[in-house]
Amino acid sequence: RRVQVAVTSSLGVFADAARELLVPYLGGLYKVIVHALDTYGTRSRLVLLDAMGVIAECVGQAVGRDGLPAMYVPRMLRMWNDLATADPFDRSLLPLMECLGSHAVYIGLNFQPWALETFEMAMSTIEACMIMIAH
Repeated sequence: RRVQVAVTSSLGVFADAARELLVPYLGGLYKVIVHALDTYGTRSRLVLLDAMGVIAECVGQAVGRDGLPAMYVPRMLRMWNDLATADPFDRSLLPLMECLGSHAVYIGLNFQPWALETFEMAMSTIEACMIMIAH
């Protein structure tokens, strides 16, 4: 697990240095990232979500091209649904939403297929939190 955290953290540093040179490799990179989202533990996943945000900031709108969002957005939404259903106060939710928000900004209009689902999940998560706080 320490290796996962170290490698994932290095990915963010590498992306920050490489910037637009990373663009031709985004397809393969996101394929590995999506696999890692399914296999990493909580701590490693938090670092991975941060690295994904750094990648989005470094390559900008390239994260929304060539069908790339279809590779990772549905997985992120599924993860959000699973975490929020189990515990709307899960500590992974906020970094996940932050990462998804960063990507949505750079994806732009190509985020439309997931916009309604994202809004509904946000409202559902807020409602679940409010209900839990009220009790």
